[in-house]
Amino acid sequence: MIFKYLILLWGALEFILGITVAIKKDLILLKFIVESFSVLNSDFGMDKINNIKVFSKWFGEIVTLEGSIYIFLASASIFFNMSIIIVIIFIIIIEVFFFNVIINGIKNFV
Repeated sequence: MIFKYLILLWGALEFILGITVAIKKDLILLKFIVESFSVLNSDFGMDKINNIKVFSKWFGEIVTLEGSIYIFLASASIFFNMSIIIVIIFIIIIEVFFFNVIINGIKNFV
């Protein structure tokens, strides 16, 4: 049960992070996130992004959506008393989907 509440907390944190990245004018959080993705793809970096403001808004919206889905998953799993294995399978599906969306979206901005 604690695991499900941790997912709820993680979803809320991602939701807040996404909103912060989407609205903030300073790019400190975005720079940190971009550098973490540049480890996976050396062709990607903060200096190689064509339009920083559009990228920041897009990335913030994606992270906000991911956080919202985590909040929904945690709430549903608590309410319906779902098995931890099913919750973990849903987490894997969510992460794979959003990782692919972010990687494909990054290619559009470089």
